[in-house]
Amino acid sequence: MTLDSIKPALLFTAPLVALQLLNLFLAPQIIDALLLARFCLVLLDLINDIFGRWHSRYGDNNRCENSDYQRRDV
Repeated sequence: MTLDSIKPALLFTAPLVALQLLNLFLAPQIIDALLLARFCLVLLDLINDIFGRWHSRYGDNNRCENSDYQRRDV
């Protein structure tokens, strides 16, 4: 057995072992708070991504100085 053959198993089980060790030493409420904070960060990242796409698509086109309507009047 080499380290290369064990590496996928370690990558899979290491987070689970770390979570169990945290559960032993920390109160479960702290773990719940950490998981809730991570969920909130993922949700905020998703909202930022959606808003960034919307703003890049529609944000600058709605300005008066960039509109085709104003260019036609000049």
